[in-house]
Amino acid sequence: ATAEAGMSSRQMFSAVERNIKTASEANAELLSPEYFTKAMKYYKEAKNDFHMSRGSEDGIKSDLVKSNEWLKKAMDATRMGGVAFASVIQARSNAESADAPRYASEVWTRAEEMLRKAAHKVEEGDVRDAPADAREVADLFQKAELTAIKVNYLGGTRSLIKQAEELDADKYAIKTLIDAKQLLQQAERELTENRYDTDYPRDLARRARNEAQHAIRTTVRF
Repeated sequence: ATAEAGMSSRQMFSAVERNIKTASEANAELLSPEYFTKAMKYYKEAKNDFHMSRGSEDGIKSDLVKSNEWLKKAMDATRMGGVAFASVIQARSNAESADAPRYASEVWTRAEEMLRKAAHKVEEGDVRDAPADAREVADLFQKAELTAIKVNYLGGTRSLIKQAEELDADKYAIKTLIDAKQLLQQAERELTENRYDTDYPRDLARRARNEAQHAIRTTVRF
């Protein structure tokens, strides 16, 4: 008999849930999407049957065993692709922090699809193209991040500056308005010239936005 056969359903659920947590923390959902999805499918089926008192205990255990098997495969694939795709995970995280799914949805969707295809090749044991695939996907996520920053931060700041100008801020808050414009120009230049450092231009854009808002508040008082 297998070790699983001697365990209760509750014990098996706990074991599988621990493995799901470990796999999630290792980014298996991204680096082994097919296998992780299959593991979750069997886990969810077992959980539904257990909570709704459907099916036999043997059937539930069988689904949990299958879930564990797919999780092990997912972890193997994740380990294989982990080094090559480390830069992708970081680039994706940066893009997500910049709200790329919202402000650069088209590029984000392309990058997600490309990552899924590249990761699936690794799942199937083909690691030859992994470094080249990783560079291409990381570049696309970085493009999504830059697009999102331009739309969200720079675009929003431009709108505020325009609003300040329409309120005649150049009469009542000229220095603040000039500061906002200069900071915005600096942010745009930094994004273009140094595309691998997005923290600094993002900070410049925030400062520009604050100056524009300050110009508006000052002007409205008059």
